Amino acid sequence: MDSVNSNFIYLDYNATTPVDERVLNEMLPFFSTEYANPSGSHLFSLTIQDAMDQASEDIADKLGTQPKISFSLRGPQNQLIWS
Repeated sequence: MDSVNSNFIYLDYNATTPVDERVLNEMLPFFSTEYANPSGSHLFSLTIQDAMDQASEDIADKLGTQPKISFSLRGPQNQLIWS
């Protein structure tokens, strides 16, 4: 976007947001080689579930809380979880 217009200010963060380079670097394997449905029961899925569990623990540790973090797809799901 910088090459399009240096005066451009993107304000539609409801649609999407830029990804921090540190986050992108951590996520790249899951976009290319380490992909699977973490809800599955096969080894590939269990490996991804382990990665999600570790991410939950890391986030909880940084927040100073217990690793009881729920991952969901979108707003309506969150409303059901917290209702």
